[in-house]
Amino acid sequence: MRTCTRWACLAAAVALFAPALASAGEYRGEKTVPLSKDGIVALDLEVGPVLVNELVLRGVPDAEELASMPGEKTIEPRPVSVTTNRGGEEVEMRLDATFFDDQGAIVYACGNGNLEQDEETFNEVRRVCSVASGGSVTAAKWSKVTSVKLQVSLHETD
Repeated sequence: MRTCTRWACLAAAVALFAPALASAGEYRGEKTVPLSKDGIVALDLEVGPVLVNELVLRGVPDAEELASMPGEKTIEPRPVSVTTNRGGEEVEMRLDATFFDDQGAIVYACGNGNLEQDEETFNEVRRVCSVASGGSVTAAKWSKVTSVKLQVSLHETD
């Protein structure tokens, strides 16, 4: 029976356990849901110690207002997330939202990184679209949005 040399065994152990060590405290999750016409989208997305309760759409007209708007008028969606950190560590996270039409085409997308949330905090409101990543979309395009995908990546900080 052959045994490995000390260096070969060490290299094998590092290769085996390095992915687990590198990803400790790192979490990713995503969820695609139908867009609610009232502007509040229930997500209940668990990503590590964080629960993303809901996505709230700000800056967008309701269905009645949208129907009466000229199609070329621009609107500036400002979605925010409502999150709860149930863990004992502060986290840094990145949120990305993508809005789709019924054919799966992207109508609007934005994101925000370097968001911090203290440990054991409840119903914190976080802006999903940074000023730099946000923008505008025409009312005609926004009226075709049927679903939204929220992607979350986070890591625990010390």
